[in-house]
Amino acid sequence: MKASCVSVAKRWAVAALLVAACSTPPPPEAPSPHAIDAALLARLTDPGVASPERIERILAEGRPGNVAAIPTLRAVLSDKSQTAFVLVPSKTAAWGLVVAENPSALPVERGPERAMAVIALESIGSWRALADVLHAIDDRDGLTAVHAARAALRFGSRAGIPRLITALERKAYESETANRMLVDMSGVDFGFDADIGMQAKAEAVAKWRAWWKDRAKDPKPLVGEGPAYRMGLDPILDERIRTEVDIVGQFQFLFMEQSRRMLARLGAAALPFVEEGLVRAADKPTWRAGLAQALAGMDLPEARAILRRLAKDPFPSVRSRSVEALVAVEGEEGVSVFADALRDSDPSIPLAALRAAGSARRNDVLVVLEAARFTVKELEEASKVARFRIRRDSRDVAAMMEQVANGLPGGRAAALEALAEVYGVVLPDDATVDDRVRAAFLDEVRVRSAQENPPPGR
Repeated sequence: MKASCVSVAKRWAVAALLVAACSTPPPPEAPSPHAIDAALLARLTDPGVASPERIERILAEGRPGNVAAIPTLRAVLSDKSQTAFVLVPSKTAAWGLVVAENPSALPVERGPERAMAVIALESIGSWRALADVLHAIDDRDGLTAVHAARAALRFGSRAGIPRLITALERKAYESETANRMLVDMSGVDFGFDADIGMQAKAEAVAKWRAWWKDRAKDPKPLVGEGPAYRMGLDPILDERIRTEVDIVGQFQFLFMEQSRRMLARLGAAALPFVEEGLVRAADKPTWRAGLAQALAGMDLPEARAILRRLAKDPFPSVRSRSVEALVAVEGEEGVSVFADALRDSDPSIPLAALRAAGSARRNDVLVVLEAARFTVKELEEASKVARFRIRRDSRDVAAMMEQVANGLPGGRAAALEALAEVYGVVLPDDATVDDRVRAAFLDEVRVRSAQENPPPGR
């Protein structure tokens, strides 16, 4: 029996050793698809080699389908002028990413390398880089920004085209690059050249602006325009977009603003993510207000439908953001929202409506405005400013000048801003301004008002 027991024990021991020897060890945990390759990043940003060598290395990563390089190229592209935050992989975060402050930015002279990172991302050809190029449209380096605008178009977004047109008024290397891109994607040429003189350049820029005003809503694809993104096409990008929706609800203003702007540029593709975010923000009015601002940047009927719902939100901050966007909408809808807003019990709502109507110069709301009666002085002053900004004539100048002299602080500042907008004369909103300076300002307003709106018979 004893020998038998020993024999059995030995057999179990041998079996255990065999199992241990033959068992496959657990596979190493796969790295996050958002993770940066530290060795590759060191190579792409190596200060020990000249910029042309770094550029060659960056462009070499732009191989079609090389999605593994996207997080590292994102790090090369990163600059606080686009995103003051970075997204760090995390196993515990809801969408696999946590937000941290951008620790540094490449030196300004590395701008061309950021531009090459955009080109590499565009060449890889994956939607996974879409959020990055939409952010990069704001890069402080003009060449990076215009390349990001073109890359966005390849990924199905036209959001960068206004930036290309703005670039025509900048330095030659930026303006020539932007013009070439516009010609390529539009198939038209308005004769722009950096050396044709200021007047001819201004005329060409005006033609590009008119072209875009007519072309923006035409569904026919531009040359090189890729299909638009839709939720579910890339789960990794979906995680990124959801994270940026959540950033809108955080309390770091610059992070919020940059993510709002990216979502607005994303346009229709962002709408299902914003709807999800509104559900998560059910008890967070500041977050809902931020998402309303993102929706306001989308000229889409679907976005306006969500804004109409938010215009009835119980929290004034959400209603005011929504109303401000909807009042700017042309047609009866904007007038109806304006009329409803003037009746809101919270003063911030009519204030938002009056600001929006004045900014949009909505003549069709004047009938509603003339019939309105305000018992709150702040609203009365805001209504006078709106009326002046819409009509822009001498009938309202006296009211603006009286407001500058004796208005509430907010009304005085709004009147000064409106006079500067209409007549191009500026007076600082500062109580220490010398009386002679103030008098000279008011005299100049009178002169310009008379020149632009002469009395009948003159």
